[in-house]
Formats: sequence, C-alpha cells, structure tokens
Amino acid sequence: AASELSTIQIALVDLVALSTGRSESDVAVALGMPPSVASSTTLLEFGVTSAVCAGLRSRVFKQLEAEVTSFELLTTPFCDLLQLIAEARKQDVLLGAAIPPAAAPV
Repeated sequence: AASELSTIQIALVDLVALSTGRSESDVAVALGMPPSVASSTTLLEFGVTSAVCAGLRSRVFKQLEAEVTSFELLTTPFCDLLQLIAEARKQDVLLGAAIPPAAAPV
C-alpha cells in the first residue's frame, strides 16, 4: 500500500508539473515531497486553476486510471488526495451507460 501511494505521488507530481508548466521539483516541494507539513496543501492553494484542473483530471483518469472530480482535485489536501486516487483505482467502475439486459419475450 505504501509503495502504491509513493507511485501515485510521483505520477501526480509529474502530471501537475506538466499541467501547470512548473518544474517537478517546484511542485514536489510545494506539495510536500518528502512528506512534511506542506503535504496538507491543496492544488488550489498551489495555484492550479479550474481550467488547468480540467486537463489534469483527464490525465489522472487516463494515466492513473482513477476517476476523481475537479472539486476533489482542487480542494483535497495533497496527502489525502493520494489516498483518494488509490481508492478510486481499486474500484471497479463501469464507464459509459449501463445497458440493462433485454427482457425475455412474453
């Protein structure tokens, strides 16, 4: 579990750096890598806008295979966001519309 969170942390820092145009080291320090008091910083406090968040959310979905809301990405403290993404990855989420089975002919 700890290694999974570490992997998610590194990937998320990379995605935030890519989305914001900042260096990975700047993102890592601001969001608390290694873990520190700063790990309670949210992406909103870090300066991620809602427009940037839309792209980040898409990247998190595609690359980390986790569906989280923009609100969760922006307002969840970074240390909790890692756990949230880890839990979202474990869920068996059906994508798209659920089509009910056809009714048997009467």
